[in-house]
Amino acid sequence: NDPELAKIVRTVPVGKRRFEAVHAYCTKISICKPDEPNENGEDAPPSQPGHGGCGRLQPAIRREALKLFSVNKQQKHDEEDDTKAQQDK
Repeated sequence: NDPELAKIVRTVPVGKRRFEAVHAYCTKISICKPDEPNENGEDAPPSQPGHGGCGRLQPAIRREALKLFSVNKQQKHDEEDDTKAQQDK
């Protein structure tokens, strides 16, 4: 659904360069964005089904040779919730 990502896939040749271009683009994405409202109004059926988007933070993807690692960053409010849960025990 992203026109910039579609452009990268169409224009960059297959192989290492495409992988690096897609990886560079995807590392910038940090939030699962919800679909934008329909310009035609709410009653009009969507031309393509959307994924909805949950609004959650996405993990940072680290690359080491041919291995990919997911690194989750803790939010400030997550740390407070963990502290409260430990105090309740």
